[in-house]
Amino acid sequence: MDRWSDNKYQVLDRLMSDQCALVLNTVTMDWGPKPFRSLDVWHKDSRFREFVRNKWLSYEVQGGDICFQREVEDVEI
Repeated sequence: MDRWSDNKYQVLDRLMSDQCALVLNTVTMDWGPKPFRSLDVWHKDSRFREFVRNKWLSYEVQGGDICFQREVEDVEI
């Protein structure tokens, strides 16, 4: 805890054991945008592209700082 002083920990109650569980909450790090990853086998299924397109278009975001790109037709899968 001395090394990472921004982290918080919590000692849970003893319920079924003579030991207490510890919960460690770490500081959230912003590592930047996450790349999209998928298994190659998904692309072999003829329904994959339409499934992704329908799911992507079904999202409705209200408020917040979230920005989605909606130009699905331009994305090659």
